Amino acid sequence: MRTHDDNWDITTSVGSTALFVATARALEAQKPDPLADDPYAEIFCRAVGGSADAVE
Repeated sequence: MRTHDDNWDITTSVGSTALFVATARALEAQKPDPLADDPYAEIFCRAVGGSADAVE
């Protein structure tokens, strides 16, 4: 359960879920006939930086 005073970052907990979904959407958008086209997904992923193996 989330509380107002818990701590997390983009590579843990709910942050890693958001990053995973954004990554999937960014990859899908690169296909010739994508099911989803999210123009912000790649921007979000690039802003995080790092590499996929850093996600816990």
